Amino acid sequence: MKLKEEEMNRLCRTCRKKCKQTRVALITSCPQYAPLPLDLRTTWKQQELPLWGKSR
Repeated sequence: MKLKEEEMNRLCRTCRKKCKQTRVALITSCPQYAPLPLDLRTTWKQQELPLWGKSR
C-alpha cells in the first residue's frame, strides 16, 4: 500500500527507503534511515522577472 505524502510520518518523508510509516506512528529512531539528497527535497519555483518595457 502506497501512502500519500500527507499521510506519511515526518521522518519517513525525508527518507529514500520504501518502508514508509503512517503519521500516527511514533518513531524515535530508524536504523535504516537514509536521508534524501538536499536537491530532491527542495521544490524549485521559477522566479518572477519583471517584464521589459512595462512602465511604472
